[in-house]
Amino acid sequence: MKNSAESENMNCFLANSKPCPKCKRPIEKNQGCMHITCTPPCKFEFCWLCLCAWSDHDERTGGLYACNRYEAAKQEGVYDDTEKRREIAKNSLERYTHYYERWATNQSSRQKALADLQQMQSIHLEKRSDKQGQPESQLKFITEAWLQIVECRRVLKWTYAYGYYLPEREHGKRQFFEYLQGEAESGLERLHQCAEKELQTYLTGGPSKDFKFYFACFMYARDPARNKYIF
Repeated sequence: MKNSAESENMNCFLANSKPCPKCKRPIEKNQGCMHITCTPPCKFEFCWLCLCAWSDHDERTGGLYACNRYEAAKQEGVYDDTEKRREIAKNSLERYTHYYERWATNQSSRQKALADLQQMQSIHLEKRSDKQGQPESQLKFITEAWLQIVECRRVLKWTYAYGYYLPEREHGKRQFFEYLQGEAESGLERLHQCAEKELQTYLTGGPSKDFKFYFACFMYARDPARNKYIF
């Protein structure tokens, strides 16, 4: 039983870990957002999905989530029928892996967001209310944001199933869909990081004069108009 449990734990770790693109040490994803920071002394910041530097994921470089798109490898110099079939099968598997990984990652992030929501409702809101000197009713925007994150992760998860079955010949439709999907994922990632990481400063500290500023930034991050086409 012990060996079986250890084996199961190891399989779980391998399924939820990736090597840091810079130092190659295994990193386990234990938060919902895709912005990963390697442990010291490396501290390399990268995207969990595409493993590229996080600094490459902004408007400057064509949008946060260009890595939501799948691009098949070009077949060059493949003339033999057997080799061609092998390449087609390889591309088919890579395409499936691309969409399934993003489906599964959003599902995992949704489950983590649900756990964070429950903890927020049962523990943190009351503590924050006492420290900030505000009634819990004035902090309900935090709970509403977590509910939005949970729902958006659910919707975004299924956009990858839709994208997988979207005919490749419909180039215009696919381009427009991937643009909307990328915009939605960018806005959701901004909100999830704001709720998951930046909020911790205010949950663990004492009364803060900056809390109103954080509230304004938080409300901007969860503006549903930015993602109205998908969410």
